[in-house]
Amino acid sequence: MNVLIWIITIVYVIVVMGLFFYGSYRVIRTRRKRCLSGNLPLTVIKPIKGADEQYDRYIRSWLIQDYAGPVQYIFSFQDEDDEGIPIVKRLISSFPDKDIMIIVNPIRDRWSGKASNLYYGLEKANYDYIVFSDSDTIAHNNVLSQLMEPFIKNENVGAVTSFVNSTEARSIAAMIVGSAMNAIFISIWALLPFNVKVGVAGGSVALQKSTLNRIGGIAAFAPFVADDLKLGHLISQMGLDIEPGPYIESPVGKFSLLEGFNRLHRGQLAMRHMVPTGQYLLFTFANMIYIPFAIWGMFSQSATLIWTSLIMFLFKCLASTISNIVLKNPWYSSFLVPLFDFVSIVTTFSSFLYSRLSWRGVTYIVDGEGRLKEKKAKEPSQVMDEYTMKS
Repeated sequence: MNVLIWIITIVYVIVVMGLFFYGSYRVIRTRRKRCLSGNLPLTVIKPIKGADEQYDRYIRSWLIQDYAGPVQYIFSFQDEDDEGIPIVKRLISSFPDKDIMIIVNPIRDRWSGKASNLYYGLEKANYDYIVFSDSDTIAHNNVLSQLMEPFIKNENVGAVTSFVNSTEARSIAAMIVGSAMNAIFISIWALLPFNVKVGVAGGSVALQKSTLNRIGGIAAFAPFVADDLKLGHLISQMGLDIEPGPYIESPVGKFSLLEGFNRLHRGQLAMRHMVPTGQYLLFTFANMIYIPFAIWGMFSQSATLIWTSLIMFLFKCLASTISNIVLKNPWYSSFLVPLFDFVSIVTTFSSFLYSRLSWRGVTYIVDGEGRLKEKKAKEPSQVMDEYTMKS
């Protein structure tokens, strides 16, 4: 029995460290990559709800791209009183040569707010190549070129995904959520070359209208709790490739423990309902295996189990430290691994106990396939406003 326990421990260490080393290597290579400026006409659609003092910085980074081709920018809102609209209007004045459009529409019934914003943005898109980009992302000036380059090199590309580094956490809850997201993205980056169907990173993804039409449009993935995960699965099912693209940043800032719990609960609901059972069990097992080993060791007074659980835990902390150093995040956030694992256990159980999800002021019910089946919100109204400025 002791031999088997040590074999499991060694395999765990090799797999975890190998995954993080390889994923970290790919992130470093992506961050250092330089490519020629593309010239494919494209539309950048940014779904926005709410804003903070950093939004000017976020949006501006996308407007100063070193890209030779024509770019149309669409900022899609849900509320005419959204505090992000004045920010975008000021930027329109600062960039009069840019093709920029602001649209405001209500959330479509049983859709996530983000998917609804993307739907209305796509209706206004002038070009076949589309970039869906979250509003709270920061792009270096070569991002659009990196997103378009795989389409030029490979005719079978269905989507180009990005590595989204969660940065600038200013609270314990934000550090926990940011570390969780970065661990997931490093895993995705490591697994992409092996054709594992892990979805796309919703932070910024490029694809074509023709690809969207083939999978059934935005309606095919909009009603799901993790629309980006569903989008990646649909593209893979078409036999198309998902290629790694640029490195971008997403400052997570500061939020409460309750909001942090809601974010992780949402992630667990997506994992449980939308990831194949085998992959879900393997991920959960790999994430928490040292805990049952430690409990078993204490009850059975087995020194082997206690030592192997400690070794697994220490290597998990080491992997977290490596990822933080590579991503230029505070290395000391690795000390939060025990707290993160505790929250992971709680949210794992919560995902089985109830499927209600509160997200950005809206309450959803998630069904067994990950669909948003019910929504408690204001009744949809007519399109409220539209502003357009083109070069």
